[in-house]
Amino acid sequence: MRLKEKAADFPVLLYMLYMCSYSGQAVYSTYINLYFADIGFSQSRIGLIVSVTTLFMLVAQMAWGIASDRAKTRNTVLSILYGGCAVTILMGYLSNAFWYLLVVISLYSIFLTAINPLLDNVCLVSSEGKRWNFGQIRTGGTVGYCITVLIIGFVINDQYQRIFVLTSACWLLSLAFTRLIPKAPGHRSAKEKTPVSVLLKNKYLMAIIGISLVFSLGSSFFYNFYPIYFTSIGGDSSLVGIMMFFCAVTEIPCLIFADKAIRRFGIDRALVVGGVATAVRWGLLFLLKNPYAVIGANLLHGVGYISMSYCVITYISNNVPKDLSATGQSFYVLVNSVCSRLLFGYVGGLASQYLGADITMLGCGIAMAVATVVFGIWAARNHRAFVVT
Repeated sequence: MRLKEKAADFPVLLYMLYMCSYSGQAVYSTYINLYFADIGFSQSRIGLIVSVTTLFMLVAQMAWGIASDRAKTRNTVLSILYGGCAVTILMGYLSNAFWYLLVVISLYSIFLTAINPLLDNVCLVSSEGKRWNFGQIRTGGTVGYCITVLIIGFVINDQYQRIFVLTSACWLLSLAFTRLIPKAPGHRSAKEKTPVSVLLKNKYLMAIIGISLVFSLGSSFFYNFYPIYFTSIGGDSSLVGIMMFFCAVTEIPCLIFADKAIRRFGIDRALVVGGVATAVRWGLLFLLKNPYAVIGANLLHGVGYISMSYCVITYISNNVPKDLSATGQSFYVLVNSVCSRLLFGYVGGLASQYLGADITMLGCGIAMAVATVVFGIWAARNHRAFVVT
């Protein structure tokens, strides 16, 4: 009976929204830079696109977070983001000129940047007091990503211009589901305005965002430039899809058990485990030259990515004032996803072009190892001073 009650209570529409949303990201993030390389852009030019578009993301990220906290419902803002993505990405069909695509991708990034933190925030609000936790619903995103990235690799068949219409279709489906899920109200009212400076004064939040930033530097390079290198050692669009599929599928068990693991072992230990797994992963990508061995090494993705993202999202949800929850999530994405792209976009492109992607991955692995040791020592000394769940 309890199982039937839990199944009846499961937010199927929200789960489907995650599937569609991450499907759109799977198509775009996996193949956009392969498209740029296919039409003749150098890796330094690709890096320039990454950095310039990140400047737009930098401005837009916090603005969307504050807007969603102040909006009557966060669904409205989420609908605007999906609609904007669906329209702007189709503009990529009109020309393959460098400066034109730079403008198009910049406009697209303004809408794309806030989707994940806002969707997570809507999910956290919707799951409060329910039988299902955030991690279980969030698996919908991973399932959607896995299915799409595997199938799309064969559908595209090295015809990378097809990604524009496929991505737009995913965003339109996401928009439809956003209109169907329960409303998630904003929390920030005239009587309840916690200053944003509260986030910066939270030392533990700054520490866990710091180690996840180092993770994001390597992850940003991996998604932006490693697929290009991967095709140079024997991979093709199908194998890229398979590699990303296995990366994503490792998230599912980690998401299912993340809540229990964090409650039992604490955020500190989870982040150290994630840091070690990521350092080893980047090191293996330096050593391995066989495409199938590289795919195997990326099975470490789930432990690293879920440890970093789930810990920060959970901490913000449980320890940041409700009227700053969306702003807090946006701040996390701003520092990690946006700043990592800004810091390592153009530089990463140059490093990949002149040093090689394998050497750059080694540098990312060393940086991750150092950051993990520093955080582990700091956390051991300050563990009792902070809430960890």
